[in-house]
Amino acid sequence: MNTLKRFWTAAAAAVTVTAILLFAALWTGRSMRSNEGTAAEPIRILCFKRADDNEADTSDVWQQIYRGLRDAIGGDTNYTISVYTYDDYLTLTDRIACALLIKPDVVLLPAGDGGSYAARFSELDALGIGYILFDGKDWPGTNRLGFITSDNWAAGYTALEVLAGCTDDPLQIGLIGTGFPSRSLRDRENSFREAAAKRKGSVIVEEVHPVNAGSLLETIEGVRALLTRSPQINALFCSDSIAGQAAAEVLREFGRTDAVHLVCFDTNEYILHAIEDGTIDATLMQRTYDMGRLCLQVLEDPAGPKEHLIDCVVITKNNLGLAR
Repeated sequence: MNTLKRFWTAAAAAVTVTAILLFAALWTGRSMRSNEGTAAEPIRILCFKRADDNEADTSDVWQQIYRGLRDAIGGDTNYTISVYTYDDYLTLTDRIACALLIKPDVVLLPAGDGGSYAARFSELDALGIGYILFDGKDWPGTNRLGFITSDNWAAGYTALEVLAGCTDDPLQIGLIGTGFPSRSLRDRENSFREAAAKRKGSVIVEEVHPVNAGSLLETIEGVRALLTRSPQINALFCSDSIAGQAAAEVLREFGRTDAVHLVCFDTNEYILHAIEDGTIDATLMQRTYDMGRLCLQVLEDPAGPKEHLIDCVVITKNNLGLAR
């Protein structure tokens, strides 16, 4: 009896050791890189993009990030991309939920600003899912592989310099926001305010911030009221494309496209056409395609810097081709 008991005990121990070794082998196969510089399986990266995207549309941030990463990887068999397409909009929480279900090796996520997001990132940590964050606010206390964003603080200063180059007159400025509680927009607006305060002859006369974030109609009403109250304004700074479109509509309506210079952020077909016809002087475009390409560098150099800032590009009538 004792002999039989010892046999089953030894057999159980052997099975346990085998299971542990098998788990270790499987886990090693899913690691980012083995000691020999190769992986048994390709690293699977989860991206998100709209189902109705257009490769020529530079305004779709996540489509551009996906394209940049796809082109950077090229034929490298160490990586493969899984794409989750959506029809309308996905929150950061939605994207994390997708990653928890799909279980990729790495997921690309918006950084977000909410204080609860750090706890959600820990859910990814628990499953060994790496994540690269984009735009918004960095989360240095998390295990993010990297944080990639436009240098929005520098961009606010650039926007003021572009406006100053449009006229020799002192700048009487209207600042137009759209009310989104975004770190990127706050940085653009705050740095623009700082730049205007430092520049002799520049003053921000008044600001417009709609109560309903992103409301084009409310922003248009705000710009109408602004130009009616303060007709001396000769420059408008718009912190995103919605504000830029609203301001352009009002300048056309008031017949002041030649008298008021307009600089905004981001690109879409409306903004590009308004630059083409002279209503908008310039827009600052985020290099989202380059952000996607930079993902590969982050993955290849895990011990490298975590924060990566990318300068925006100034788009005018002279270089519209860069945005199309």
